[in-house]
Amino acid sequence: MARSDYARYTSMLNAMPQEERRAMFRNQTWMVGALQLLGRTAKVVTKLIDSHFSPNWIPETPQIQEQQKQKNSYDR
Repeated sequence: MARSDYARYTSMLNAMPQEERRAMFRNQTWMVGALQLLGRTAKVVTKLIDSHFSPNWIPETPQIQEQQKQKNSYDR
């Protein structure tokens, strides 16, 4: 959904005359608002991705546990 929105925005920007685009991007208030919206979108997308994917994990085996114990003893 977000990707289709960005594609639509890009198409609208490309259809604008260059002077109108330039005036819009030079408007600091508009740019700050647009960047805040992008930031919120990025947070929502990241939260969605994080909720559907679990981190990689290594199954516990005696050999791996021994290596971790040795590493911890060297770190002390």
